Amino acid sequence: MICCLLKRKLLRTRRYQKINNGVTRVTIQSMLFNTFIKTMDQYKDIFNEKPDGVRAIKDITYTNRKKNATLNIYYPYYRKERYPIIVNIHGGGYVYSTKETYEAYCMTLASHGFAVVSYDYDLAPKLKYPTPIVQLNECMHWLHKNHGQYSLNINQLFMIGDSAGAQIMAQYVTILNNPRYHQFFQIELPIINVLGIAINCGFFNAIDIAIAKKKSFTRFMVRGLMQDYVGKDFHKKQNEINCEPFIDKNFPPTFVASSVNDLLVGKAPEILLYLRRSGIKTIYREYGRGDFFAQHNFQMDIRRSNAKQCTIDEINFFKNIIDEQSTL
Repeated sequence: MICCLLKRKLLRTRRYQKINNGVTRVTIQSMLFNTFIKTMDQYKDIFNEKPDGVRAIKDITYTNRKKNATLNIYYPYYRKERYPIIVNIHGGGYVYSTKETYEAYCMTLASHGFAVVSYDYDLAPKLKYPTPIVQLNECMHWLHKNHGQYSLNINQLFMIGDSAGAQIMAQYVTILNNPRYHQFFQIELPIINVLGIAINCGFFNAIDIAIAKKKSFTRFMVRGLMQDYVGKDFHKKQNEINCEPFIDKNFPPTFVASSVNDLLVGKAPEILLYLRRSGIKTIYREYGRGDFFAQHNFQMDIRRSNAKQCTIDEINFFKNIIDEQSTL
């Protein structure tokens, strides 16, 4: 009853946000999502403790063409000539979050022996799709050009993405590896090879959900996010944004993590079917049994056992790929 009243009220309400001395329409769904996820992140930050000894270089500009175009690099406590790289693509429903939100998480990844690149990208509705794809590509161009200066091993490159960040990551990696899919995008790709990726609580098939015939609160929320991210005619981009059918044998090995308690995206994303169908080395793990608080993006709550285990599993997945590479 309360949900129905809330939904009815929201449908009658529009909100506006001032951006660059103008007015940009923001759906109430995005505002609600923003508030909910931000509250969850603030709760995690109260208890999260950053690991000792991790070094950081912050606010490096990777392109001058966008406002939110800086990155941080986190290093392990020990020094070495070149570090394997993890690029973290943050989630937030395309409308929320920053690289700072992920600092404790990225520092934890770095404490396991990787240099972790955490970057910002412009959010919807200020800038719409395919802005996050373009900016990830610009970040990768910067990385390809400057890896030596920052003691990074470009030949040991991995990616981690969560929620909407996982979708952005999967889309970009598909662009890198499938020329047919690359044709959708007017971008020049850097010469890089992503050895492996990790998907955490991935937010996939959003447009499918948004245009579903069956009405639900989930459909209502996703419709708003897609309108802000893609535009009013978001359904016209369905075949382009859904990269899964373009996954082929060239896609990198993939670790997929879900929480059994995830109320936002559920578990076992559909991308698993395409990965397995294409013969991609894939590991799927579910976490959170017996721990209701292991919800969406549980891996960021680094003090909890499920988050620690997920991080260890994904780091070991990447290290095994490095070991296999060294024997070739």
